[in-house]
Amino acid sequence: MPRLRLGALLLLTSLAGPAAAAPGAGGAGRVYDPEIALLVLNIQKESLPLLASELKRQCEWLGLLAVKVLLDHAADEIVHDVTADLTPDSDILAVFRRVLVRYDPAQSREIDQLIGEVRRYHSLRPGPPLAKLRVRRPTARSISLVAEAGVGPDVEAGLVGAQTIRQPLAAAQRRFGSTGPLLTRRRWCVDFYLGDLRDLLPLYWRMGYRVFYRLRAPYISYSKQAYVLAPEGELRPRLVYCGFFGRDYFRHLRAQFALLEGGMESGGGLVRTLQCPRCQFTQPGVAALRDLLKTVPYKARNAVMGYHRLFEKPLEQRLLGRCENDYWRLSYYDLPAGVTVVVECRGTGFGEISALALEELVRQGAQCLYYAGPAAVTEAAAAVDRLFVPEEFLDSEGSPLPLRNSLPLRRSRSGRHQSVASPLFVTSDWLASARERRVETVDCEAGVVAERVARLNAGRQAPVSLALALIGADLSWLHPDEDRAVYTVGYETGAQREEAKLAYRDAVLKLLDTPFQDSGAGRR
Repeated sequence: MPRLRLGALLLLTSLAGPAAAAPGAGGAGRVYDPEIALLVLNIQKESLPLLASELKRQCEWLGLLAVKVLLDHAADEIVHDVTADLTPDSDILAVFRRVLVRYDPAQSREIDQLIGEVRRYHSLRPGPPLAKLRVRRPTARSISLVAEAGVGPDVEAGLVGAQTIRQPLAAAQRRFGSTGPLLTRRRWCVDFYLGDLRDLLPLYWRMGYRVFYRLRAPYISYSKQAYVLAPEGELRPRLVYCGFFGRDYFRHLRAQFALLEGGMESGGGLVRTLQCPRCQFTQPGVAALRDLLKTVPYKARNAVMGYHRLFEKPLEQRLLGRCENDYWRLSYYDLPAGVTVVVECRGTGFGEISALALEELVRQGAQCLYYAGPAAVTEAAAAVDRLFVPEEFLDSEGSPLPLRNSLPLRRSRSGRHQSVASPLFVTSDWLASARERRVETVDCEAGVVAERVARLNAGRQAPVSLALALIGADLSWLHPDEDRAVYTVGYETGAQREEAKLAYRDAVLKLLDTPFQDSGAGRR
C-alpha cells in the first residue's frame, strides 16, 4: 500500500470522531469506526504475500500452470497493484482477480476457477471483508463462563524454554506482520473462545456492545471465525476469535499471540481466554463430515487419508462413487481388501481434525486406517525427504501408546514419533527433552491420529489397525523467509520426497489388493 494512503488513514484515525466513512468501490462507502477501518485495511495489506503464495499452491493443485507461471514471474508487480487498489471495503479476492485478468486476459476463465477455489477453501463469499450482524438483545442463558487473562496456562506451559529455534518467532511475526503491534498500539481487546459466538453474546451485551461484524479475510477466516465488536462509549474495540475448527489450532493461535514481540498486555491491550465448561461445541469439520456420511450409500472397511492424489489414477477403474461438500471429498473404491474410502480434507487439516475424521469413519465401520503426512525430523544431521515408519508413538505428554504401526515397510522403520499442538511449541527445551526420549519425528497431526486410534481400541475385541508413514522435513519446516504460506512443509517437492511418497502409496495399494474374508462390510 502506498505510504501516503496509510499515513492519511492514521491521521484520520487520530482526528476523526466516533465514526468515519470507509471508501468503497464506485464511491459507495460503508460507515465504519476509524479504528475498525484501520484494522481491516492493515489485515488486507498484511495478507497479500501469504495470499499470493496460496494462489500459487492452488494453481498447482488445480493444474492451472499458465496462471502459476504468471504468479511466479510477476508476483511482486501483481501484489503492488493489488495493494494500490485496496480500501477497507475491498473484496481482496475480487481485486486480485481484476489485476490478474489485467495482466493476462486470455486466462480469465482459469483465473475465475482459481479465485473460486480459494473462496471455497477459505469460506470467503464475495463482498466486503466486514459483514454487519443483526444482533438482538440475547435471551437470558445460564452459561457459566471462565475468563483468564492472557493466552492461558496451557499455552504458557507449552512455550517454556528459550526460543533458540528461530523459526517459531519469525513465523508468528510473519503471519501477523504489523497487525499484532497495531492491536497493541491501538489498545484493542482480544478474546479467544473455542466455541460458538452465540455463547458469548449475553456477556458482550451486558458489557455494552451493540455493533457486531463478522470479519472475513484470508488467514483470518482460516480455521476459525473472527468478529469485530465496535467501540461503544468508553469500551475499546474488541476482536473475538471463536468457532475454531480444532482445539489444537485454538492453542496454536494463542501461542502466536504469546510470541509476538512486546506482547498484547504490555502494550495496554487486554487479551483474555474464555471457556465454557458445560457448553457443547462440535467442530465445523466434524459436523460437516457427519452430515456427509448420512448421504453416503457405502460402508467402507478401509480408510485412506493423506496424499489423496497419489491414489486417484491407480484406483480410477475401481471407483464406486464420490460424495463431497465444501469441507470433505470422499471417494469410494471396490477393492479386494473391501470397500475403501480415500478422504480428502478440502479445508484445514491442522491438528486433530484428521484424527476426528478417521474416528467418525471407524464409527461407520472402518477397520483398517492408513495415514501419511509430513513431519519434522528432530535430529539436525538426520536424512530428510525420506519415508519414516515410526515403531512407537508417544502421546502429547510423552507416554508410550499401546499401538503397533501395521505398515509393512521394514526398510523405512524409524524410532518414536510424538505430536505437538503447534509447531510453536517446539522450543529448545522441548527439543532437548524429545531427543533424550529418542523422539525422531514430530508433527501436529500423526501423533494425534495414533493417540485417538489407541483410545478407540481400548476394550475392542477387534482392534482397528493403523498403517502410518511420514515424509521427513528438517526443522526449517516453517520456512519464514520464503514467499509461501507458513506452517506448510512444502508443495514444491524434490525427487527424493516424491520417491518416498510413491513407496508409501505402493505399500498401501499392495495391502488393499489383498483379499479379505467379507464379514458384512461393503455396500449398505
